[in-house]
Amino acid sequence: MKISRLEKNIVQGNPLIEARKHMNVTEMRLFGLGLSDIHPHIKDDTVYDVDFHDTWITYGELQELFNSDHNGNISNLKKKIDKAFQAFIEIPNSEGGFKLRHIYEEMEYFPQKGLLIRFHDKLKPFVLDLVGKAYTVYKLKLLFLLSSEYSQRIIELLLKQQGFFKKGSKEVFYEVTIEELRRELNITDELYAGRMDNFRSRVLDLPIKEINDKTDYFVWYDIIKKGRRITGVRLWMRVKEKDVLAAPEENPKKKIDLEAGQKKPEPQNEEEMEHLGRLGKYEIAPQTGRMLIKKYGWERIDANLKYAYEHRQRKENMSGWIIDCIKNDRAAGAAEAKRLAKKAADKKQKELMARLEPLPFEIEPPRELPADSPFKRFERKPHAKRAGSKK
Repeated sequence: MKISRLEKNIVQGNPLIEARKHMNVTEMRLFGLGLSDIHPHIKDDTVYDVDFHDTWITYGELQELFNSDHNGNISNLKKKIDKAFQAFIEIPNSEGGFKLRHIYEEMEYFPQKGLLIRFHDKLKPFVLDLVGKAYTVYKLKLLFLLSSEYSQRIIELLLKQQGFFKKGSKEVFYEVTIEELRRELNITDELYAGRMDNFRSRVLDLPIKEINDKTDYFVWYDIIKKGRRITGVRLWMRVKEKDVLAAPEENPKKKIDLEAGQKKPEPQNEEEMEHLGRLGKYEIAPQTGRMLIKKYGWERIDANLKYAYEHRQRKENMSGWIIDCIKNDRAAGAAEAKRLAKKAADKKQKELMARLEPLPFEIEPPRELPADSPFKRFERKPHAKRAGSKK
């Protein structure tokens, strides 16, 4: 059964959740729509995307999502797409600075057909390559239920803590300084400056009321003070009834494969796991790895891994380059070319030696001059050994 677009899960690495997203409400929704068809690499035993692909949002979906009083109007979508394409994220670095990342490689709108979204490759570490990393999952519909960018970002920050629900906690919290909260909610330094009452009303009270009214979560907060000065907040959240975020649905691609009659992979032995692990370092999926091992054997794969790595210069798609080397056995071709080159060089050397004419006389080793020879004094004598030198 086809999953409704709004019921799809979107996944982000936690550094992206904590980043400063220079986006308004509509831009957050378009960002979520782009993520809704992405299958990140979270576990090795699932089907996942190695590279970003085109995400298509049909014209019918756009009409349904944006042709309403609270979500805007599709006639203004072009302006919204133009602005969304310029959005970027700001991620703190380890030295107290920050790095900026473009979000989209391409966005293209076709009247009566729909919207194409492709993410920038610089976003891969935060969206695709998540194995072994902390990440956050939630339903796309949350972004369309909420009409404030502050409420969208607050629920994201709290959902980052949702793993504690699985550990038995009924409540989770996120503690943050006012300065950090400003950054994470993309609030400029000038906005609400010196007016904590306005800050609390616009940034905390109203967005939290919207979350409580429209979602399955209940949120509240505590003020953190240093003396009389408010320095931070502790945001709390609990599930009201049923969690909006059920566990991630089974990967649709994997489900289709199993329904088509394909068998689940057999349990891996240690040797196979080691081989798949080596291939996985170059973003080759386990399913592809098993196919290559079965078809070509590990000896050929190992040789071509070494060859591909040695000749990796200017190769942007390393996994594709490795697979190409294995399929075409470039390592064997290079070895054979080297062998033939050596054979040709040896043959040329032999032919050259054969063309050389032998000397008409023999060269005798030097003989010692007689003692009464007048040239004796010019004869080269061996160096005398120094005292203490080795014999």
